[in-house]
Amino acid sequence: MPPFKVLISGGSLVGLTLALALERAGINFEVFEKGEIGPQLGASIALHSQSVRILEQLGVWKDIEPTVTQLEKVRRLDANDGRVFEESFQLREISRVLRWPFFFIERRRLLQVLYKHIRDKSKVHDHTAVVSYEEHDDGVVVTTSDGRSFRGDVLVGADGIHSIVRAVMSERISRINHALSTEIDQAFTTSYQALFGISRRDPSASDSFLPDGHTVYNVYGDNYSAIVTTSPPDLVFWFLFIKTGRTQDHKTPRYTDEDAQAVIDRYGRTALGKNHTLRELWDTRIRATLVPMEDGIVKQWSHGRVLLLGDSAHKVTINAGLGGNLALEAVTQFTNGLVALLKEKPSPSLSDLSSLFEQFDRVHRSRAEVARTISAKTTQTEAQETWFLRFHARYISPWFISDQAKAGQYLRFAKDAPWLDFVPLPSRDADLLDRREKERVGSRLSRIGRCLGAEHCWQQRQLPQSGGDIGGDRGGLRRVASSIAACNGQSK
Repeated sequence: MPPFKVLISGGSLVGLTLALALERAGINFEVFEKGEIGPQLGASIALHSQSVRILEQLGVWKDIEPTVTQLEKVRRLDANDGRVFEESFQLREISRVLRWPFFFIERRRLLQVLYKHIRDKSKVHDHTAVVSYEEHDDGVVVTTSDGRSFRGDVLVGADGIHSIVRAVMSERISRINHALSTEIDQAFTTSYQALFGISRRDPSASDSFLPDGHTVYNVYGDNYSAIVTTSPPDLVFWFLFIKTGRTQDHKTPRYTDEDAQAVIDRYGRTALGKNHTLRELWDTRIRATLVPMEDGIVKQWSHGRVLLLGDSAHKVTINAGLGGNLALEAVTQFTNGLVALLKEKPSPSLSDLSSLFEQFDRVHRSRAEVARTISAKTTQTEAQETWFLRFHARYISPWFISDQAKAGQYLRFAKDAPWLDFVPLPSRDADLLDRREKERVGSRLSRIGRCLGAEHCWQQRQLPQSGGDIGGDRGGLRRVASSIAACNGQSK
């Protein structure tokens, strides 16, 4: 019997990272990418600290580290006049706690590094799209755009928001559950459009409004926002987000260069600092792209021997920078589970694979839902969708919420991120398991304390007005014990 093989449709961030992780685990794979590897789309990606740990485990961080600058500060500006209304060092605090940097990188560069580290490049087929698949008792066979067929044990749909694998999977599901198929097809909506690009700058210019690569500029407008940061030696990464009417994904438009120009004609005066505007970046662009900003989570991620990963399964708005990082988490969770399964059963049955997919869904879906909520709230806040969000951003956050508190809101999510458990942890994370356990214990004790405090208040309300003997109140003791047990159960 041939060794277990994973077929991967899509050779972008998810597909290449999964291929590299499988190769490190000694699991056979083949990747099929419809275009070239690492095309220039004018895209950049924010990599968060917990994702850098995974890149270090995969051996690629050493090639990335010299080319990026750690982000430390967030500068928030008014889109009309460029006035700075808040400066925060929350990113520095996040990096300090998680022990890894937080940075932007050109997406094309990241994909090139991932591809470079795949040892057997004959298993990566560019300009070769998966167009259909058929499942059999002993595996799955894909047909590619050049008419060839490839057999494997599992097919992973890592082919993005417009996933062919998801479309075929949905069609198969519709034969037995039309309602579920419809939900899969209509999982994504869009309320914003995003214009993103990469531009050139002159780092020696005396009037540069982007003096270093350590700062992210968040620009707040009315129903629109922008993000700008730099990358050494002379690149500028930028995004413009504009609120539009809500539409289903299958009804969203495909934008043209003329559409992008019309957006700049309207929003090009967006201030990025004193005497600087968004149009300057547009005029010095290397490449820019206008897209709908989809949002949603597919109700079912697997069927038979097929599993969806990354944007084909879930998509979040861009502002918080969680999309790519959530995709890396998905790769990590799935690979960890697959490695454990194959160690126990080198030739797993369809039932074994279904259990693996269900376990992945149980663990990762909750992470995706939290990431979606964080992302949506960030997008709405930066576009000042309501008067309260505008008031909060300009007056409450700068004056009443510390950098540690801002960082803490994100760290509660980031600290639970997975890592590859079949690869040794980096030396700086040698005590990571101990840190996690201490945090769990601390959280449990905090919850017990809150429950005991609530019980104490209840007891005080029950005291007789003229005093009395409560020493024999066994019911109160039972309630205390019950509260502790409940709190312990909540914190597991």
